[in-house]
Amino acid sequence: MIVGGPVLFLAGRVLLGHEVFVRVSRPWLVGIGVLILIAPTMVLLPPLLVSVAVMLVLLGVVVADAVTVREPRGTPGIT
Repeated sequence: MIVGGPVLFLAGRVLLGHEVFVRVSRPWLVGIGVLILIAPTMVLLPPLLVSVAVMLVLLGVVVADAVTVREPRGTPGIT
């Protein structure tokens, strides 16, 4: 449950990005893959550590997405 919610969120965000923005962000797909890969080992850990691991993966997705998605120079309204 702790890992499934973020996987579902990332999958929905990937689908939204594909339909609305006509692009799929690679960090979101990598985040889904990492969460799916670490899920079996999370069964052995206490819930607090599982939550921390999921939070770190989501933080990595956000940072990677912020680094890879840059606005073009000269965007109106941004100084």
